[in-house]
Amino acid sequence: MEIEMLTLVEKKVLRGVGLALTRHRRTLFVRREATQLQPVIDEIAAITGSREGFNGQDRVWRLGGGRQIQFGGVPNPGDEARYQGNPRDLLVLDEAANLLEEQARFLGGWVRSTDPRKRCRTLLASNPPTSAGGEWLIRWFAPWLDPSFPNPAAPGELRWVAMTSGAERWVDGPQPFLHEGELIRPISRTFVPSRVADNRFLAASDYVRTLQALPEPLRSQMLLGDFTVGRQDDEWQVIPSAWVRAAMDRGMGTNGSGEVDLGRGGPVARRR
Repeated sequence: MEIEMLTLVEKKVLRGVGLALTRHRRTLFVRREATQLQPVIDEIAAITGSREGFNGQDRVWRLGGGRQIQFGGVPNPGDEARYQGNPRDLLVLDEAANLLEEQARFLGGWVRSTDPRKRCRTLLASNPPTSAGGEWLIRWFAPWLDPSFPNPAAPGELRWVAMTSGAERWVDGPQPFLHEGELIRPISRTFVPSRVADNRFLAASDYVRTLQALPEPLRSQMLLGDFTVGRQDDEWQVIPSAWVRAAMDRGMGTNGSGEVDLGRGGPVARRR
């Protein structure tokens, strides 16, 4: 199983639609609100030349040859449980930065196929996060997005990650390994950045002018795809993220474990 992330809305939507129409049998498109997927539905109709097989009530498009595409939303924590036990070989999380990490992990738990030849994958399509709630994307794709990552990855390069003892760690390759008696099989991840200039249709349009007129940091996020600027804490966050990062940089309260005790005996912040 593999996880891929793309930036730039127009390019990532076409990538997901193309995969759903040509490479996969069961696809689930998810956004924060299901109604936000209307442009994806319109794009499929434009490509296929018809809306035959689309049921707007249950938001399922049944195509020929047993292929189907489902569209859903997860506006609230726990809404992801609606899709429990619903297997798919392609999961597309559109504007993934607006979803919770727990939702992304849960939905990914049913990316599977009984056909051993079928390629299963998750496509995360997103612009840079504008709030702390989307910073999980930077952890998931740290080799490409985290400037402090010790071994940076090139765009499109495959990297491998494994979950052990409840935490992810980057490993050298896809080879299975034993951990506490369990055979762990790593999954691949890759990151493909793109900017408006990479889209020859938009690059020649007035869309570039529109993005250039945006205020910072939204301008850099949307025009340049910059994941390092403009992230803001949630309004209900008790301890500002800047305090946590500063404490970690100073090593306050650490014992070499990479943990910082911000509450003097309370919850511990862990460097990832």
